[in-house]
Amino acid sequence: MDKWILRSVVLLAAWLPALAGQAADPDVWLGSGWDGPVPHAVRLQLTPGGGELRLGAPWACRLPLKREGVGYTAGLSVNGGTACDRLSGRRLTVQIDGRHVHLDGLSLTPLTLRPAGDAVTASGARTLALSAPGNTTVELRLVAAALGERSGEWRQGGATPCRIALELAAVDAEQQWHVFTAGTTGGGCDRWVGRTVMLPSAPRGDVTVRGLRGADVVLSPK
Repeated sequence: MDKWILRSVVLLAAWLPALAGQAADPDVWLGSGWDGPVPHAVRLQLTPGGGELRLGAPWACRLPLKREGVGYTAGLSVNGGTACDRLSGRRLTVQIDGRHVHLDGLSLTPLTLRPAGDAVTASGARTLALSAPGNTTVELRLVAAALGERSGEWRQGGATPCRIALELAAVDAEQQWHVFTAGTTGGGCDRWVGRTVMLPSAPRGDVTVRGLRGADVVLSPK
């Protein structure tokens, strides 16, 4: 046998297990849940025997799922978090409908999730210069991200300059919601942890910071 043909056969034999592993990868579905005015990303990963459910910031927790009949039972939270602790032992129903998954049992109404990689589960990169109350300047640096991923950074000037990381929590045709994470340098940014930055999908427009408590903070483009 020609040595080049032999080498090709050997390479193909080495690739086949990897290709088979890719085909067997579990499905990953993304969506958003809401706690009052503050959203959080939902990531559902399914395997033949169960899977994993992740809730994004401000909850930032995950728990295993066990397949039982036509549904799934949530196990103990892997990394704590009150939201996941409340879900432990809960029965979840998953219905796959083409390009959608309907997840029931997580909230009062079923959540609709889409496959990871779908355009409606991600946001693009942009940088905004904003003016906040009290003559505070803010630079909002956003990067391309999927739901539940780090989506950028809030850089705040003024008397107590600081930075805090953002995570994409929800997106639709008109708005994006980015949640402040616990990844802060301190100072004036500590008060933002757990709140949400709401910004229009259009290039210009006011940006609003909203939380479970307290008044909205509106920032204007510079």
